[in-house]
Amino acid sequence: MTRKLEWKVVPDFYIATTLQVEKIPVNLDSEEPAQFKKADGEIVTVTHSLSKVALLYLIQKYPQRLSFKKLYQYVSRHLPKSYHKLTSREIVAKELLHIYCYEAIEFYVDSSPYVTTPSAFPLASPLARVLAAKERQQPLINLRCEFIHLSPTATALLPHLTGKNNRPALLEILPQIIENPAIKPINLLLDDILVEIAQGGLLVA
Repeated sequence: MTRKLEWKVVPDFYIATTLQVEKIPVNLDSEEPAQFKKADGEIVTVTHSLSKVALLYLIQKYPQRLSFKKLYQYVSRHLPKSYHKLTSREIVAKELLHIYCYEAIEFYVDSSPYVTTPSAFPLASPLARVLAAKERQQPLINLRCEFIHLSPTATALLPHLTGKNNRPALLEILPQIIENPAIKPINLLLDDILVEIAQGGLLVA
């Protein structure tokens, strides 16, 4: 059994990252170092332009896991003319493997068990719905097996995301569970709450 990491296996993975950009803007047209912060505060420095493009896209799509194919399709649209497509695919795979060795990105063998875009009838994790309904218990457990905290209004709405309530139904429910007067139109508030819940890795549909 070999324990050597091979870049050739990277295209078989789904990829995600919890990194955050330490300093913006990030220069994508040069090898100027760009710094990204891990959840524990450690700084990861990246210089390759294709790596920077890939990381920024993964950060934008978090908590979604992207297939290497989808990630590379995005990166390839930013390739300098000097790059050969076959060579660049290998470069991206090697760069991702290098970053993975710093525990800065995550590799998975399957796609996400959650969605980042709410469906017409949003459905939240059954466990999260139960926890939220128990006196709005915090923290909640998401589908990445992480403990997370939601805003009070998002926590109150979560038990109603049963897959049976569509947007009009949720717009009727929301005013009944808001503790304080809404500071923005109710439809925009609902959008913000659904995004918060989705980004928390709590929606399955």
